[in-house]
Amino acid sequence: MGKSRLPENSAWLITSLIAVRFVSVFVNLIYDCDETYNYWEVGHYLLYRNGFLTWEYSPKYALRSYFYIWSYMWPSYLISTIYSSVSKVFLFYFTRLLIASLGVFSELYFCIGLNRCAGSSAARYALAFLTMSGGMFMASTGFLPSTFSMHMTMIAFGSWFAEHYKLFIFSSGLSILVGWPYAAIAYLPMAATLLVSSRRKLLFFILLTAIYGTMIIVPLVLIDSYHYGRFVIAPLNTVVYNVFSSEAGPTLYGVESALYYPLNLTLNFNIIFWLSLTSFPLMIVSYLFLTTRKHKNFYSTHLICAITMLLWLIAFSLQAHKEERFMYPIYPLICASAALTVKIIEQLVVGVKHPKSAPVFKTIVLICCVLYMALSFSRLLALTHGYNSTFNVFSDLRQLDSIKSPDQKIIYDAAANDDNNNVINVCMGKEWYRYPSSFFLPSSNHYRLRFIRSEFSGQLPKPYDSTNRNSVLETHIVPSDMNYLNKEELSRYIDVFRCHYLIDSNNQNETTEFEPNYSSDTANWHIAAAHPILVPHKSPPLFRSFYVPFISSLENYYTDFYLLRNKRLFTPSP
Repeated sequence: MGKSRLPENSAWLITSLIAVRFVSVFVNLIYDCDETYNYWEVGHYLLYRNGFLTWEYSPKYALRSYFYIWSYMWPSYLISTIYSSVSKVFLFYFTRLLIASLGVFSELYFCIGLNRCAGSSAARYALAFLTMSGGMFMASTGFLPSTFSMHMTMIAFGSWFAEHYKLFIFSSGLSILVGWPYAAIAYLPMAATLLVSSRRKLLFFILLTAIYGTMIIVPLVLIDSYHYGRFVIAPLNTVVYNVFSSEAGPTLYGVESALYYPLNLTLNFNIIFWLSLTSFPLMIVSYLFLTTRKHKNFYSTHLICAITMLLWLIAFSLQAHKEERFMYPIYPLICASAALTVKIIEQLVVGVKHPKSAPVFKTIVLICCVLYMALSFSRLLALTHGYNSTFNVFSDLRQLDSIKSPDQKIIYDAAANDDNNNVINVCMGKEWYRYPSSFFLPSSNHYRLRFIRSEFSGQLPKPYDSTNRNSVLETHIVPSDMNYLNKEELSRYIDVFRCHYLIDSNNQNETTEFEPNYSSDTANWHIAAAHPILVPHKSPPLFRSFYVPFISSLENYYTDFYLLRNKRLFTPSP
């Protein structure tokens, strides 16, 4: 088996991985409004003392951890403190770059571990599959605990393969306590292996778990308790709410069928996902025909990856509430299981008895990789081409702010309950979930996101209380009109004519009382910018999921995503 280093002749793959992750920093979309409102908005508050919070950040419930936010935000905090004029958009992408850097390190370390236990060819396959994966592209730069747990899972598995058990225990603890408590499922097979081993290893595991757990939990509890104004163990609160709450729970936010994850993983990993599912039958074959002393490490490596992947998939498929990001921690294991499966097939087909078949096998593998890469790229193009307008309209807004005419006067919102009297309201209604975060508002302190009423009947986030004038932190204040049952709070909305700008899509003939077609009201609204956006329910599943040049643009249905300007609040009118 290989040594504790990256496989030879993989420099081009490493370079490609770094390049792809760098592109993801600047091109990747935000696929889940939870990322915006539970992480980016809180990060924006920590830097600028304004932003949105969800009910999970109310001191009454305290389900989310400020420690996790600070783990990525402290460099941006230092930069913004030293250079107060630094662009907010720059800090957004800088934070993404930090997330991507951790991801690249963890992916390479993961492949080093695979190289040691499974050999250089398996490690190269895994590195190639990670680099070419559409799912990894989307997950690798997410400001989400599940992304952090994905990165820590790669370090944990890499250290397990390299027999660095101290790092395995520490990275697992970070993943569970700082990232996502449910990530513990990913480490059960390896923890069980330590528990049933020698008494010495068992005591070693228990002692280090206690030491590292204390090292992690103490600063986490101190920082969270400081922000919440009371003693808080946020990971424990999260588990209690989601697992033991009888009144509420995650099912309030949607229920999906058992096929949700297989279909979603097929979109994001296409042929590699289904290849990874062949792990168990092929392991049985390899055990019967290939397992020798030489293959012992390879077999155990494959077994750990496959068991963990399937255990995770089964456990989360049994839950009624399902989200794409819940699968992030096993994304690397899908790639590793597929890589190990390819190596088994190579050993079975080629072996030492049929060396002449090696070129044919490598050609087949190359064709499959090209197909995998093409489908992954097509998937990413479909998402970018379909939904990049959500970023474009905010770029247009920042440009409008930078080129304001000196003759133009703005009628500020005098009714705004804010520490800034000169408020410019940027409103969203039915498109509230597409907001990329306050980092994309103009850098001047005038702009605030507001909500107008739509047909959505759940609970929307609420701004941090910025009217507080005493020494109490805004994070200590229990927000009014906040519930944990996802019930609509009407206090979130403002009258649409208080909006200086309105970001909305053209719903054409599907108008309702609360969702009229504002762009057609030319007496009150000026179309400042418009970009096409995909309408999923009117587009064919195949062409909205994968971009096919010339065909997708014809087959899919698009509408306009507008930036509208209120003529009444700008003088002279545009």
